[in-house]
Amino acid sequence: MSELKYCGEEGCANAAPCLAHGCDQLAKLTASVAHQCCCKIGPSMLASDLSRLADEAHHVVRAGADYLHLDVMDGHFVPNITWGPPVIASLRKALPSTFFDVHMMVSEPEKWVKDIAKAGALVDVPRRNSRA
Repeated sequence: MSELKYCGEEGCANAAPCLAHGCDQLAKLTASVAHQCCCKIGPSMLASDLSRLADEAHHVVRAGADYLHLDVMDGHFVPNITWGPPVIASLRKALPSTFFDVHMMVSEPEKWVKDIAKAGALVDVPRRNSRA
């Protein structure tokens, strides 16, 4: 295997191949470490046919998804509105052993966290929308 070279551009803090300064070592790095990475696949359920949400969730899990990504939106923090605790609880009944990662894109996540967790999901609250 050829030796990897890292960006030597003065002031560049990249400790890995740097495309910003024309380093072409990314392909070599990818080839050399790809077998060492443990990637997880968590498809966003927003891409599903929402009229068949449980069926779609089963389909992606059977196809190899490691977990499901659920974006909760309240229409305030972002303009869209998606599902909340009742839908997540229903989905949990349909997929009792599947890991749910819930991304909270809501104005006041403190009001949602307990109910989302009770519905059976791990809650991810971006710092920018939390008052904490």
